[in-house]
Amino acid sequence: MVLKKSVIASALVLVAGFASMGSAQAQNVYVGTAYTQYNFEGSGSITPTAATFKLGYVVNSNFAVEGRFASSMSSESVKVDSHSGIYAKGILPLNDNFSVYGLLGTNSLTLKSQFSSASKSSSSYGLGVDFALTKEVSLNAEWTRLFADVTSTSFGVAYKF
Repeated sequence: MVLKKSVIASALVLVAGFASMGSAQAQNVYVGTAYTQYNFEGSGSITPTAATFKLGYVVNSNFAVEGRFASSMSSESVKVDSHSGIYAKGILPLNDNFSVYGLLGTNSLTLKSQFSSASKSSSSYGLGVDFALTKEVSLNAEWTRLFADVTSTSFGVAYKF
């Protein structure tokens, strides 16, 4: 619970920092959305999906900070009630349009079913690729280890201001 509060507090600080930036720094801010599927190892067919929203700040060409929030977008028996996280994002540009990245951060996940709910918080890590369609718009694909027994795969789009 303490970790969940710190994730939310960190995300709020991140958003407040973005809001106070001048226009010169605002060009380093990006927003994004993704379709995310969760995989619970050993659970067989439990693979809930969620819409993920991202807000990030590119510090330099090799590093960004990103906050995320996700919520269920389906009516499955087990739903993602909420999923939030904050990540350090190490970026390796391979050319003008293509880069790979690694994520290291913390996250909090709450699942709901018809009869119960469960929450869990932990550190997490992941790998992804970005493909820039234009200077502002990019597509991304990502795999993240959220917990020892939970991973996620996502496909999304981002817009850099």
